Amino acid sequence: MAETSLNLTYRDLAERLGISTDAARMKARRAVKSGRWRIIPGNHPNDPVRVELPVTDLTEPKVTGGERPARSTGEHKGRTNARTDSDTLAVTLQAAQARIAELTDQLTAEKDQHRETAVELAKATVRIDTLSGELARLDASVVDLEHDLERARRSWWQKLTGQ
Repeated sequence: MAETSLNLTYRDLAERLGISTDAARMKARRAVKSGRWRIIPGNHPNDPVRVELPVTDLTEPKVTGGERPARSTGEHKGRTNARTDSDTLAVTLQAAQARIAELTDQLTAEKDQHRETAVELAKATVRIDTLSGELARLDASVVDLEHDLERARRSWWQKLTGQ
């Protein structure tokens, strides 16, 4: 009569699966949550914890990270064949290329518009600098004219005495 389940410690489970003890403990906890395995605590704190699991979980071939199961070349229910998939991909690729061209044209137009705006901004900045210089010159001229006007408004006796 063949056994249908095994009772293993975390260390034994780790050795059988070729993983670390902590990885075996975490695997057991996940399997307990899914209802496939059962954790059996020891009666004493120093007793090892055992994991009850079906024998088939250790004998079934596992697919590792880099391996993938082989795909059949036949048609699958609800799926199209490889030729239709490649036709669909070609149409999708053409649509994507058309969209890229459209967005590139739009980007170029907006770039030109922003370039024109930048040129206008540079011209306005130069104009502001020119007008600021002109304003400073006119302010100095106003101060000189006010001084001349003040001297011209003095009475004859102020001019005579130099006041």
